Amino acid sequence: MRELIETELADHDASWSVSFFDAVVDTQKGCFARFELDDVALSHDPETGPTNAVLMPDRQRVAVTIHKTAHVAIFDLLARTTELIPLTAGHGGASEAVVVRSDLWFICYDRFCCLDLKTGAFRASEVLQPQFYDPEHRLNTSGFVGVPRFSKSLSNWLLPRPFSGDILIISGESLTPVSRIVTGGRPYDAVEFEDGSLLILDYPFDVVRSAHVSDAVAI
Repeated sequence: MRELIETELADHDASWSVSFFDAVVDTQKGCFARFELDDVALSHDPETGPTNAVLMPDRQRVAVTIHKTAHVAIFDLLARTTELIPLTAGHGGASEAVVVRSDLWFICYDRFCCLDLKTGAFRASEVLQPQFYDPEHRLNTSGFVGVPRFSKSLSNWLLPRPFSGDILIISGESLTPVSRIVTGGRPYDAVEFEDGSLLILDYPFDVVRSAHVSDAVAI
């Protein structure tokens, strides 16, 4: 455990390394600063709200994804200004976001998406979780995909599918599956270790299982 010292957003000695919904943290210096999103400027339905507030490469802004909303917001920490970047029609409800260089990668329920934060160019995969039979309600229903993680060893993205019992390996260029790892269960998130082993968390977060990137089979 490490106690963080509170400072101001304008602290020039701080170099923010991670953000949350209401604070940014400098993990090296051990300090943090609070901020407040402009909820009105986020322009979302009262029954929805932000799902992620991810620090951008300039370390002065955060990218805010919002549940059931067809735009992503860019919030300037010091100026307290909000810019809305629209997504393609039919794509809303962004979550599980991560910034890699100038791209924001995230999930739109059953699709994997990428937003170029410099140009506003938006790309989305096809539906990655086919409909499945729900025995409780006795009908076919749609399901969501899990948390995307970039695999350095595979140079592609790992995308767990809780309702298909596997992890898809997705090309970052085409946003299409190139292979899959059958895990069984309901894989929702997976952490890759240096030796290629995977620690997998099942949905609804009550089971942990393991696999290896070498288990991937081409599709």
